[in-house]
Amino acid sequence: MNEHVAFKRPAADDLYEADFYAWLQSQADLLRRRRFDRLDLENIIEEIDSLGREQIHSVEKHIIRAAEHLVKLAVSEDAEPRQGWKDTVNEQRRRLARRLKMNPSLRPKAPELFAAAWPDIVAGAIAGLRRDAEREHAASMAPFTYEQLVSTDFFPPKD
Repeated sequence: MNEHVAFKRPAADDLYEADFYAWLQSQADLLRRRRFDRLDLENIIEEIDSLGREQIHSVEKHIIRAAEHLVKLAVSEDAEPRQGWKDTVNEQRRRLARRLKMNPSLRPKAPELFAAAWPDIVAGAIAGLRRDAEREHAASMAPFTYEQLVSTDFFPPKD
């Protein structure tokens, strides 16, 4: 015996919790059909705010990764990883530039994100360094500027 079980679609507010993708599709459909009175506005607002935070997080992630490797270049005496660190810095600079080009309103916030992340940057660099002397030097290192971070010509001089 072949019985069909009907799938009962939850209401929009329940759908948000039960099947996020289906909720997105239903909200997009309602927008296309201009059925504004049926939109799940509370959750739409929450998701739009979340998308904005994700863009900020992405900018911050590229800043932190590039800066951690610049700190390592400034303090490490290891010769072998230096080119890899430079490659990582350059790649993160390119990704940051692309992200800021797609979101120009975040450009003024980027230096603030860099300054606020400096303790995390140093902690990340310290975690990746091998020698205690390098860790000590990184912990006491004065920050370079955001302008230096994004400059394709800047790499810290080796003491």
